[in-house]
Amino acid sequence: GELIKEYGRPAEAIFGKTAVYQHRKVVVNDNKDVYIISESGNNGIILLNKDGEFLGYYGTNKVNLSLRLFIRRMFMSEKQRQQYAALKPNPSHNLAIDHKGIIYTITKSKNEEPLKKLNIEGNNILNGYYIISDSYQDIFIDNKGLIYVVCDDAEVPAAVSVLDRDGFLIFAFGKKQPGSLKIGQFESPSGIAVDSNGDIWVLDKTGNNVQVFTKTEFTNLVLTAIDYHNNSQYDKSAALFKEVIRQNAMFALAHSSLGKAYEREGDLEKALESYRIANDREGYSSVFWEIRDNWIADNLLITLGIIGVVWLALYFLNKFKHLIKGYSVIQTKIDKFKTTQVYHEMMLMRRVLRNPYDVVYEIKYRQSVRIRTALALYVVFIFYNIITSHFVLGYLFRSLSRDIILSYEIMKILLPLVLIGISNHLINSLQNGEGFYRDIFIGIIYACAPIFIFKLPLDLLSNVLTYNELFLIQLGYIIMYGWTGVNIILMIKEINNYKPGQLIINLLLTAFTMLMIIIIYLVLNVLTTQAWSFFEGLFKEVFLQ
Repeated sequence: GELIKEYGRPAEAIFGKTAVYQHRKVVVNDNKDVYIISESGNNGIILLNKDGEFLGYYGTNKVNLSLRLFIRRMFMSEKQRQQYAALKPNPSHNLAIDHKGIIYTITKSKNEEPLKKLNIEGNNILNGYYIISDSYQDIFIDNKGLIYVVCDDAEVPAAVSVLDRDGFLIFAFGKKQPGSLKIGQFESPSGIAVDSNGDIWVLDKTGNNVQVFTKTEFTNLVLTAIDYHNNSQYDKSAALFKEVIRQNAMFALAHSSLGKAYEREGDLEKALESYRIANDREGYSSVFWEIRDNWIADNLLITLGIIGVVWLALYFLNKFKHLIKGYSVIQTKIDKFKTTQVYHEMMLMRRVLRNPYDVVYEIKYRQSVRIRTALALYVVFIFYNIITSHFVLGYLFRSLSRDIILSYEIMKILLPLVLIGISNHLINSLQNGEGFYRDIFIGIIYACAPIFIFKLPLDLLSNVLTYNELFLIQLGYIIMYGWTGVNIILMIKEINNYKPGQLIINLLLTAFTMLMIIIIYLVLNVLTTQAWSFFEGLFKEVFLQ
């Protein structure tokens, strides 16, 4: 072909004297603006106008600082930090452009957004759910706005993903399988494109082949329904999505789209059900808000009347309770229970809210709480949190994961409490604190009284709230956990009889000790893993070869 124009290294000062200008991928929009990805281009995509003038950097990624790297840098000297790789944003690995001139990028990172659809300001506007990987290789956008990506990672469930224009996964297929000659498996998938017939072409650079995939009848049905929906042809879209669900009842995107159709028609109950099946929480929140608003308008007076009747019934029941047959027997049993140590230990939990100092006195000097009671409270606390978080908390505010790994859930709650107790006891021993580990062990679980008392009501309340009232739940949790934290600090202070200055030093050293224990665990974990790999390799070398 004939050379029309060359774009050399930008001469503008703002480009940077040390900036790398080694092209990796180039795309051009209808205005002849040129978008260039450069090798190690940490500053972002290089943007040139049609005359080759540098317009600036576009779509710069954020600096990724993991917890492990943060801790590692804390213990480096200034010289070591200079020798160590500087903290820079990950460069974009590949990019594509659609027929509207919108830029899409791939970044090799698990800790930030690996796929981006950039607006005019260079910010990501994808908000969907897709397979997260740091091994995406190529991206292609068809004329309907569908996003096709290919991933060179044997650990992910699929090598090829098809996303809608918002980034929600529609289909995923293929698998990286080194050495395999099967159709649909790749040694090292590296490129993807879609032709005018809708066939998907996938390049395998190690296998030295190109595999072509033709869309099935079901695939075309789904994509046609999505296209109708994107073009506001909602009736046609709904009819096709019903057929999709008939063929595959668990196709989430179809349920979500059908929910939108029901919502427009005013059939809120069906819309709510469809959103729930699709796990579309934004749509669910919007419809639930409407249903709740309608219910309040229709039933407010009746509800207030029922509350009034119940209140009056309880008032008269309490006033004339002595007339109830058998009341005196029940009251005698209740009074007898109130004299037991178990009742006294339970009531101390309530007293923590009013006066934690009294409870410290009961724990430290009167030893009113038994170790076995504290152990029972720890067990109850763990399962109370698991049950409320996974079964009582409102659907909109629960974890996205539907699986419960019991051992993980137990450790997530228990380890912080145990870590605080052990670390603080070690520091107390050095500072000559007055408290014993027994007092700290019991005091910590009693300091969690706000969680014991308020988490269940707060989680029950979340069932009638939507994302519009999210701040209420967040505020409630902040107060509840903040209150618990203050109680733990007061327990440590009073049990050890620290002055304010001593308390501050104790808390700082406790936090440092906790950090050291975590670091030691991480180091031992890495060393153990490496030792296991070494001996495993040695065993294979000696006995299997």
